[in-house]
Amino acid sequence: MESKIRIIQIANSFGIGGRENVILNLCNNLSTEKFDVHLVLLSNDNNEQTAKLLPHVKIHILPFSERSFNGFKIVTIFIPLILLLRKKINQINPHVIHSHALFIWLVIICLAIKLSKAKVSHFHTVHTSGLYYSNKGFVNWIRLNSEKLALKLNDSIIIAISKGIKNNLNKHFKNKVELVYNGIDFKNFIPQTNLEIEKLINDRTVVTYLSRLDVGKNHLLLLKAWKKVVETNKNVVLLLIGEGDERRKIEAFIGENNLLNSVILLGNRNDVLNLLSYTKIAVFPSLFEGFPIALLEKMLMKLPVIVSDIDIFHELINHNENGLIFSKSSFEDLSYKITLLINNADLRQKIAINGYNSIQKYSIGNMIKGYEYLYLKQILKKV
Repeated sequence: MESKIRIIQIANSFGIGGRENVILNLCNNLSTEKFDVHLVLLSNDNNEQTAKLLPHVKIHILPFSERSFNGFKIVTIFIPLILLLRKKINQINPHVIHSHALFIWLVIICLAIKLSKAKVSHFHTVHTSGLYYSNKGFVNWIRLNSEKLALKLNDSIIIAISKGIKNNLNKHFKNKVELVYNGIDFKNFIPQTNLEIEKLINDRTVVTYLSRLDVGKNHLLLLKAWKKVVETNKNVVLLLIGEGDERRKIEAFIGENNLLNSVILLGNRNDVLNLLSYTKIAVFPSLFEGFPIALLEKMLMKLPVIVSDIDIFHELINHNENGLIFSKSSFEDLSYKITLLINNADLRQKIAINGYNSIQKYSIGNMIKGYEYLYLKQILKKV
């Protein structure tokens, strides 16, 4: 075997999000003694996280706009993108390719690998429990079966990031499925005073939701619950951190329901940890999640959390011990539990301390060890 294992981490884009944080941590933390790390991005915009990569990571950005992947535009670049990606794979000649993409992007990646000259092991991580693996409908059927065919091309190994996702994948795919939990950075965080934030919250009790503004993140149900919360709790404010396609609907709901004084849309922020230092309660009303790094980060900061009753949250949270669980379809239940924590400091402290203690095994170090073990095991099989 050569002195270093060449590995490509590959994604369609590299903006702000949980999936992107996993890729970032993999690129930066894989052993530099064992691995020569490359990051290939299929588009040349929405790649803010590249600024956080360490100097040893080699970055390759293909000359396509992410907007080119929308609708029928993809038809015009489908073959050129496959050929260019194949060329890039041949140039790097990797031992391992690890993909982090969905549907058409995954199909492109798998075809490029198949057409390349590289003798490569392909790993593919599924970062979400939602989308089309379980949903009905013709379009979802096409998406699922496209991925099935793509992952057969190179006898790809699928990686799940939770037990629930692994069980779901085993129902749909014949590929081997491995489990590696995502990890978080346990380095101490020292909050900084921020006058802008202090002016925004104005000594109010802060409830925060950090998430993309997408349909599956369930912001509208949260806002319905919040409308009920502020009927009896006046000195409170809800911070929504993130951007996405649902922003206009969210803004409309806030305006139509007289919530402008108690809900603040902050968009994407670079000072999230500072914002969280002012937070008293963190909420997660998601309809689906993969393995929620954002949740673990809140628990690391000793924040009490309220989560929806989806599988992955049940995997991480024991109700009334290290968090509160509410019915994902009931804004009344969510409203009740937010109000309960606002008015019960002892319960907040109990949940916060138990939450902090319960996440100690989910470190970046353990995640990296899990991936390195799988990479090396697969490569040794081919020696």
